Amino acid sequence: MGYGVTIALASVADFPEGLEPGSAMPFLSDKPVGEDGFYMLTVAWYLAEGRGLVYNYALPTVGIQPLSTFLYGGAAWLVQRAGGDRWAFVRVVQLLGVLNLIALGLALGTLARSAFEAAEDRQRAFVVAASFTLFNFWLYRALTYGLETGLYLLLLALCVLLSLRVLASPRQPPPRAGEVVALGLLAGLSGLARLDFGVILLVFLGASVGTRRLRLRHAFVIGALALVTVLPWLLWVHSVTGSWIPSSGRSHSFLVTAFSAGTRSREMAEAAINHLTPWMYTGSRGLPTLLAAATLVGGLLVLRRVPVAPQRAVRAEWRSALTLWGGAVAPLFVLYFALYGSSHFYERYTAPALVVVLPVLAVLVVQRVPARRGWWVAAAAALLLLCFGLWAGLSLHSGRVGNAHAVTAGFVAAHFPPPHAVGSFQSGVIGYFNPNVVNLDGKMDARALEARQDHRLAAYVDSLGLDVMLDWPSHLTAFLPRDYLRTWEPCPEHPANGQTLCIARPRLR
Repeated sequence: MGYGVTIALASVADFPEGLEPGSAMPFLSDKPVGEDGFYMLTVAWYLAEGRGLVYNYALPTVGIQPLSTFLYGGAAWLVQRAGGDRWAFVRVVQLLGVLNLIALGLALGTLARSAFEAAEDRQRAFVVAASFTLFNFWLYRALTYGLETGLYLLLLALCVLLSLRVLASPRQPPPRAGEVVALGLLAGLSGLARLDFGVILLVFLGASVGTRRLRLRHAFVIGALALVTVLPWLLWVHSVTGSWIPSSGRSHSFLVTAFSAGTRSREMAEAAINHLTPWMYTGSRGLPTLLAAATLVGGLLVLRRVPVAPQRAVRAEWRSALTLWGGAVAPLFVLYFALYGSSHFYERYTAPALVVVLPVLAVLVVQRVPARRGWWVAAAAALLLLCFGLWAGLSLHSGRVGNAHAVTAGFVAAHFPPPHAVGSFQSGVIGYFNPNVVNLDGKMDARALEARQDHRLAAYVDSLGLDVMLDWPSHLTAFLPRDYLRTWEPCPEHPANGQTLCIARPRLR
């Protein structure tokens, strides 16, 4: 969390436009707020200005998750009223991410605590689960990225906590009507945080009714309230795009093939290992992931050799509820593997598993540590904090530019400001700081997505009157015909990041 303080105090008036990757100068457009996060922040900024859900050039968009966008929009409104600019808004988003992380730590700590009867075990479970959350560096990066992940996980954790009151149990009275209604509304908010919660909820309700942990009428009320809550957003999506699926989801949708199965399998395995090792941060790199897997296996082998004292048995209803939610989250791993090509995002897509994994890990540890050795709780928390500091140093304080598009954003501001019209397939950070940038991969522009899918993107680019296009060469050649690209010319200069190609209409010369 030290990085949030460091960068908030940094004096960054504008882009270091000539910055090379590896330079020692950190800046707000690079990290921890990330490329896709800047899409949502752009829409939130316009929302705060009263323009509605639009992207650059007042383009109506559905390429965001609505609940987080509106919350960020409220924060942007406060920043604007205080005289702040888009740089100040990025700082506020980082602060909100840290506060979200603290709230999630409290929620998961409370969830782990509810597994035990004895006060001492409950206290230790809370501390361990909260530490697994607060000092989980991957969670810190995900929750300060600028997307919906933190709010989504917090709402899911609250759903799990409330379900402990709603699910049938011999040891507690039937749920009150208010509790059932509250869970339905909370489920609806979770769906507005991220639409794939609908999969989790459907499986959870079906399994709960099938195992007689939930009455059919209660399941119907919960599902109906959730659907009614999400329905206005679905209607907006359909009115803008003609589809019930947001453009951001469809732009990443690619069925698994024999060619992509290997990469997807590796990325999904890395995601699972990262979720199971909150003390590690692998950055999806091979060797750190193997090290994380080794520490996980070693830890489980040690825990297996330690017997569980009878008085530390987990409450049966807690175990049953976590099993139901774990089973409900599991299909996400299969669906994203089969349907989504952006495998580098698998960790974020499957992050709901953490709401089950972290409390369960905490409970396993508390069950097997002798009560007379109370010092271990403080020692474990200190070790986790030490690991967090290590990963922060290697990741955030390495002095390296993580997102090359941040350099491109400065290049556009310096060389192609308005009235130039600029296109980019990866326009997250570039478009946030340059309102004259159009998104071409379809995440934010459903018309661009349709043109891309119909192989008429070149005609769509011409209809927009773009002067300049910038992106990785692989993206330009993947989406636009080579014959069409030959009608453009290289820009006199290119972004100094070693990765981005700039091409311009011949008339600009």
